[in-house]
Amino acid sequence: MDQDQNQEKEKSSFDHALDLLNFGQNAYGAGRNLGRAARFASKVGRLAPIIANPVVATIGGIALIMIILIFVLGNQAESTTPTPTPIANQNINGIVNITGATPQEIQTVNDALSIGLFYPGYKNKLTSNGPVNITFQQNLTWQGGQVDGLTLAGGDEITIRSGLSQETLKYTILHETGHILIMRNPRTWQSYPFSDLVSADPACYSSLGFLKTYPFANTGGGGGETVESFAESVSQFLLKRPPLENFPTLCPNTYNWELKNIFQETQ
Repeated sequence: MDQDQNQEKEKSSFDHALDLLNFGQNAYGAGRNLGRAARFASKVGRLAPIIANPVVATIGGIALIMIILIFVLGNQAESTTPTPTPIANQNINGIVNITGATPQEIQTVNDALSIGLFYPGYKNKLTSNGPVNITFQQNLTWQGGQVDGLTLAGGDEITIRSGLSQETLKYTILHETGHILIMRNPRTWQSYPFSDLVSADPACYSSLGFLKTYPFANTGGGGGETVESFAESVSQFLLKRPPLENFPTLCPNTYNWELKNIFQETQ
């Protein structure tokens, strides 16, 4: 009778070990669920007295090792899956060449220019003499003072001060493209009716004649009120900037001239 009881006990122990192996396989097949792993650990604890048997302990150990390997190899397979590369909003290669910029500055410039490149007239006029070179430079100065952006004679290169905030960089790059438009499109520049626009939209210009969104509207500077107001109206057509957040409504004559002669015109 005792021998039969021992055989029955060993058989039961062996069945429990096989249950243990099947449990590990089911846990893997179910996607390596953490909750099942926790329940499995609890079951192992309950079987501790049974695993004291050398034969059963060996089988149980093999089952446990297999489950550990399944979890480890499965996690390694997941960790080697490549992360998809983000897709840029718009490809502007061939329109500008950017040097000296951080990846974030490059992205901000691309985002800003993408707003303008939506308009065929702006794109055609900006690229009328080939790509524009945009260079980022530390401690950018002009006439003894620090500036955020600079476009000199020639119309082929814009220099930007490194480290600007995204909002300031967006505004600065679009303002500077206004200067590029002047230099690359002399006929459009010559047709710019600055005095008439100041008279037609008096609330939009400072006492010095600068469009009020220009940072030095009340102190003067830059290339003068005519040049800076042209460049500024280009940026304000595309952006909202105080104190002229609603540019089309507050400055309808200036806005409509820009719309017709810069943004809609394709020739």
